[in-house]
Amino acid sequence: MNRVLTYIALGLVLCAGLLATAHAAEISSTPSSLSFGNVYIGKASGSKVLTITNISTGTVIINSVGFSCAGYGIASGVAPTSLFKPGDITHYSVFLQPTVAQSYNCNFVITLSDNSTLNVPLTGTGVQSNAVSSLSTTSVNFGSITQGATSATQSVTITNTGTAKLTLNAISVVPVNYVVAPVTLPASISAGSSLTLSLTYSPTKVQTDNGVLDLTYNEVKDNAVNLTGSGTTPTAISVTTLALLPQATTNSAWQVQLTSAGGKAPVNWGISTGSVLPKGLKGNKSGLITRHSGLLGCRWHLYLQPLCQGREGSHREQNLHLERLRTARHLQLQQHLMERP
Repeated sequence: MNRVLTYIALGLVLCAGLLATAHAAEISSTPSSLSFGNVYIGKASGSKVLTITNISTGTVIINSVGFSCAGYGIASGVAPTSLFKPGDITHYSVFLQPTVAQSYNCNFVITLSDNSTLNVPLTGTGVQSNAVSSLSTTSVNFGSITQGATSATQSVTITNTGTAKLTLNAISVVPVNYVVAPVTLPASISAGSSLTLSLTYSPTKVQTDNGVLDLTYNEVKDNAVNLTGSGTTPTAISVTTLALLPQATTNSAWQVQLTSAGGKAPVNWGISTGSVLPKGLKGNKSGLITRHSGLLGCRWHLYLQPLCQGREGSHREQNLHLERLRTARHLQLQQHLMERP
């Protein structure tokens, strides 16, 4: 009798083991592990994607996902989520953002509705860069600028005060009233060297514009400069449309309304002698420029030149000039502001 009971007990243990194995094998991960290599402290690595597949014979419910150590994060992917039938998949995008110089070896843990788990090994190392980004200023005030005018240029200098190379990867500035002169990126700044950025401010409204210049590096954390400027009412007529008009999209309708401030009403818009609109665009004296769908997209520079993308990828440039005329006549197209005397 004791022998029979022993066999029964062993049978229960074996069954429990088989059930546990079945639960653990309900999903699989491709790849089965992720390696992030060396990542600078404070910087997020590039995201890597795990594809989770239902390899069971029925529905699998993922209750939660997480990590067995700090430093990792999820860029995309949701839980709870259900994989209703065999072969159904879901994706999780994972990144490493180390806070200290150390190894980050742990698991991405997927917990199912039956409390079984799938552990996906993750490896990576946080490293300290010897580059240091120092800014010449943390704020720039452009003062009061006439609506429609452009300020004098102000500068922000980035100096690498560290002992290793510093790489500037991206420059962003908001709102669009603030403009940074073009810089070739990524820009490498060697130890002890500097890079100067030139900024201007062009108010489109009579208001205060608070902005931010954000600088993104490869080796160190971002830093930023606060921007301030105010638009004031012009005494003479001026154009308040930003120099760079919205980009047009192929096979889509497009329009833009040119705007001005100051001067005497009514204000009419027209094209100057020697200038023409690119094919497909129409304008009227109220300053509305339109394009029907099905035509090629153009990127316009109000003061400088439009850049039109041809079907074969070639570019055609055409100069346009902005000027003030003293008579209000029947000119009907784009670009030249006229003011009644």
